[in-house]
Amino acid sequence: MVRSRFNRKLFRGAAALTAASAASQFLPLFTQPYLGRLIPPDAFAPYAVFTSLLSILGQGACLRYDYAALVVASADEAEKAAAAAAIACGLVSVAGGLILWLAAYPIAGALGLMEPSILQWVAPALFLTGLGSAFRTYAVRKEKFRFTAWADLGRAAVLAGVQVWGGFAGWGAGGLLAGSLASLVVGAVPFLGYYVTACGKKLIKWPFWRDVIGTARRLRDFPFYLLPGAVSAGMACSLLPLASSALFEAQKAALAQRGVTLLSVPSSIVSSSFSQIVMKKAVEERNQGGTLLPWFYKTTGMLALVGAVPFAVLFFYGEPLITWFLGENWRGLGQVLPFMVPLFAVRFVVIPLTGIPAACGDRKKTMMFQIMLPLAILLASFGARLFGWGFGAFLGACSLLQSGVYVAFWLYSRYKAKGGAK
Repeated sequence: MVRSRFNRKLFRGAAALTAASAASQFLPLFTQPYLGRLIPPDAFAPYAVFTSLLSILGQGACLRYDYAALVVASADEAEKAAAAAAIACGLVSVAGGLILWLAAYPIAGALGLMEPSILQWVAPALFLTGLGSAFRTYAVRKEKFRFTAWADLGRAAVLAGVQVWGGFAGWGAGGLLAGSLASLVVGAVPFLGYYVTACGKKLIKWPFWRDVIGTARRLRDFPFYLLPGAVSAGMACSLLPLASSALFEAQKAALAQRGVTLLSVPSSIVSSSFSQIVMKKAVEERNQGGTLLPWFYKTTGMLALVGAVPFAVLFFYGEPLITWFLGENWRGLGQVLPFMVPLFAVRFVVIPLTGIPAACGDRKKTMMFQIMLPLAILLASFGARLFGWGFGAFLGACSLLQSGVYVAFWLYSRYKAKGGAK
């Protein structure tokens, strides 16, 4: 009976977060027709580089102590893990900002940016990303699903509203940047407020922070193993616009970034809400000596059925849909979309399940699989440079290689679901 109530609560929590995530993803998506007509593709190129860098670095902003707050045994240790995540995000942001400031021009030159000034905003955006992640995970740990859902919706509404306003005001890439920064503030402040309220006066006492340092040391396997894997997973798609910018003209980077954004919507809806709850369930089953295999197969089948139709439509009718949705300026995106769709269809099914090995304590092998994802893009980039591939061939090679890694990751997650929870 206890497990039944637990599973029902998890299901309701997953449903609430999935619904909120769907709304938060589709709100900005609905603004794309306006932005596609208000802002030319060339103006998207600097923003594409900014979002790609933020996505890569943001995965490691908390040194993965945010995930530790989700899976540690006690509530007290979860509080200290969340505090360690916040401290880590501050240190990482300062270090990242210093590097980007000192090497702004070389980095901009390598990425094909004409103006490096947008790089200065990566550090504050990284800090806000890490702060939100640290305390959002803590809220999920405390099963504050409704609160988390409303906060996600608020963040999405601000992102969409500010970017459309900036588009009408003629701000170009500046409007896109302003929307991202404003949404990050809205995404961090509510969770910070909840954490401070939950912890109370202990936050102003030295023994608490002394114990935070001790907790960070005990949980050092999270930054040691999960951090390289998380950064690598972030690079799996974010590296695509960066590589496109380095190998081809700036417009190709904009096409790659816009393609990643559109195709990531379905997987983001599921993975951003489901993954953390999957890890929570895996930890529960591990502690009780159970198996996740029946649930693993059921979830795989459900995800495959849900994703089949939309991805098939995008594969066969991507060009007319994109032209209608974004305008004639973005016809090139519709032409290259079929090269990208297979990868994101596989990601849609696999990503929500890949937290199982890490939750079962197998963080080293999880890291190894995640590191292989950006290596696939680097291998495709080397092939494009060596053999003179066009943009479509380059995207196809990236899609094929990364899909193979995801399939292997799924097979290993199945193995851990069968016996790894014991």
